[in-house]
Amino acid sequence: MATEFDPFESDEAAALEESRRVGDKQPYMQWFAASELIKHKDYFLKNLLHGMAICAGSRIIAPSWLAEPFSASFQAAMDEPAKSWDHVFGTPVPKGRHRATFHRVETQRLTVMARVEGSVFGTPPGSKFLPIDKGYWECIAAGSGVGATRAEELYREAVRDGADSIEEMRKRHLEGLAVASETTFFEKAAGVLKES
Repeated sequence: MATEFDPFESDEAAALEESRRVGDKQPYMQWFAASELIKHKDYFLKNLLHGMAICAGSRIIAPSWLAEPFSASFQAAMDEPAKSWDHVFGTPVPKGRHRATFHRVETQRLTVMARVEGSVFGTPPGSKFLPIDKGYWECIAAGSGVGATRAEELYREAVRDGADSIEEMRKRHLEGLAVASETTFFEKAAGVLKES
């Protein structure tokens, strides 16, 4: 009897193998979403709704460390109404930031990261990667709504916040552990932001 794939208990190689076995990128994307939830657990514990949205969007069962506080917060709000849903689930926009500005910047950052991923994982086997220079950032910025300098800044912010660097992505690509995908985690996350 085959065991069921668990994105929270699997490693990248197992997720890739499962994607190959079923002929679908979904297991890999679920593993990636689960690994992002784990990597940024402290953030998601303060922003329960965002964590649950990633689980729902990735079609994964929320881990108990996320589902239990979410359920408890929801039940507490039902038992005794809270001032606002932000008090229950955390604020979707950091204090002092304007919602539209925050949304625009996050969407730009996710777009830039999706384009960086595409430049790495779209490189055919045996080909050289593009040099990381001004021309590279101009290429990444094209069509993303920002200039080359801002694209590089957004990339560096994402890496500081825990996203993989270009070097880490290239290493994974060369190891053959990347799944060619039309929709990356970052593009899915951008879709979640658009819906909020």
